[in-house]
Amino acid sequence: MPHIQVIEYFTQRGFAEDTVYTQGTVTDGFGKASGLVVEVTKGAEVDVNIDFELMTVSEARFSEWKTRAYDYLSTEQRSYLEEHHRASGKASWCLAAFGAVSASGNYDHYRNKTDTFNAEGVAEREGFMKSFYDLEATRHRVSGNVKVTGQSHIPSKASVFIHVLKITFSDGRSIQVIDSNNAVAADPSTLDPSKSQVTDSKLNEVEM
Repeated sequence: MPHIQVIEYFTQRGFAEDTVYTQGTVTDGFGKASGLVVEVTKGAEVDVNIDFELMTVSEARFSEWKTRAYDYLSTEQRSYLEEHHRASGKASWCLAAFGAVSASGNYDHYRNKTDTFNAEGVAEREGFMKSFYDLEATRHRVSGNVKVTGQSHIPSKASVFIHVLKITFSDGRSIQVIDSNNAVAADPSTLDPSKSQVTDSKLNEVEM
């Protein structure tokens, strides 16, 4: 399972200020949450301590935005998100919502890949994108403990990755959201998640 791509974005000039939010890219994947690499075998459990910082949207701001974002969604889209993503973390909810708004209703369109979006010319889509564009990201600390259990009789290496969704607009502005409790274990070299599994995750995401 590939981790999120890391790319340097440069601010582009020549875009009208009132339309920069209508086009951009969505990148969905997993970010490495710890530099620690553990070795596990089937049934063996290892504790991995997590402690990192990033710029992201707070839970409170995200909750307020999500309430406003529903105004730009159809009844069918709202019902689907309520039924399937009521308890989802920020990245998972955004993944489905951006798919609904920008990919003809395909809620999984952006899963585990990078692709473009274009909301220009449709008022509801433009409103949704503008509301997300205006979100403020602040520095957060994510820390806690993750238990990784081996799934193969052959010893294998594993690192912990966390779900990340990154939206980059046409002017270079980018906003990322994470699911701090959607952690997976995978081989850091092959990114194969089949030989290890996260069996318990207790992470705290605190605005600094």
